[in-house]
Amino acid sequence: MIWHPAMASIVRISSITHKVIVIMQESPSAMNSDGPGHSATLCRLEHLAAISITGADAAAFLQGQLTCDTRAITLDHSSPGALCTPAGRVVATIQLLRSMDEILLLLNRDLSAPVMHRLAKYVLRAKVSLADAGDAWRIAGWMGSEPDRVLQQFGLALPTEVHAAAANELACVVRMPGEPLRCLLLLRQEARVTGLATQDSMVWRMADIACGLPHVGAQFSEAFTPQMLNLDLTGAVSFAKGCYTGQEVVARTHYLGQPKRRTYRYSACGTPQPGDALYVAEQDEMVGTVVNAVGDQLLAVVQCEDHAKPLCAGGPDGQRLQLESLPYGEAAWVLKRWISASTARRRTGCRSIPLA
Repeated sequence: MIWHPAMASIVRISSITHKVIVIMQESPSAMNSDGPGHSATLCRLEHLAAISITGADAAAFLQGQLTCDTRAITLDHSSPGALCTPAGRVVATIQLLRSMDEILLLLNRDLSAPVMHRLAKYVLRAKVSLADAGDAWRIAGWMGSEPDRVLQQFGLALPTEVHAAAANELACVVRMPGEPLRCLLLLRQEARVTGLATQDSMVWRMADIACGLPHVGAQFSEAFTPQMLNLDLTGAVSFAKGCYTGQEVVARTHYLGQPKRRTYRYSACGTPQPGDALYVAEQDEMVGTVVNAVGDQLLAVVQCEDHAKPLCAGGPDGQRLQLESLPYGEAAWVLKRWISASTARRRTGCRSIPLA
């Protein structure tokens, strides 16, 4: 990305067509003179919703439903995760954090009601209450420099590590992956931020794509396993926490199998849309699906053996794609699988467990 002072915009030059694509445009006074990498922007994350979980059994209840370890969720620590079906398919990707008196589950807004309904079926006699938190909290994303000057308005300090958190009665903040610095910010409805430019969610969602963080909404609910979405590589799945809905399938794939599909990042010569099919150039067989897309950037679930071949979106002769790097890679995946296989051998007494 580059700062174009004449246009007062953040622009990106496509690596395929060399065409300039405007990502964000605003008045020059809204940006710091240091450019976009050092600017301060608050993104309105209206595509996200929050579910409030309260009650004496809230953490234990969620421990049996989500892929992340809810015992580790404190005022100082948040976690990504997922809700799965018994067959191990991801219903929704989530971010879990704790405020002063409740656990908050953030997810795509179009799945808020279905997820509440699904969770309610498992409450039974547990001392748990579920509620839509939209009337209590606003969800925003901070990007840029000097977040302390905003957090100080709410008496909070900047978390120093990814997924570290801080919270009080007015606000919650979670440090998120990515550069420039990013923080997820939840504000009480009565709270106000002063002296800061605001944007819609497009820049934030593009940063999520650059970080390789897929988000599952209603369009792809129950379509993929956590491994297909790389959730096992991004800290969203705990393999030490014990049972949860779908755990058997997820653990079997992790210890004994190998996902045939993974999430990869691409740039396009156009603007592909979620749901677009991916094909190897000039071949009729579909090899993947676009899951998230913003501008010419996208995350797609693709057959592993085909992910580095010349791919097109929308058809064999469609928009050409270029494979881009992820902050986690094949080496990290192989290392995690080797460690997991070694652990499984110790637990089962088996001499070998195939990695292929």
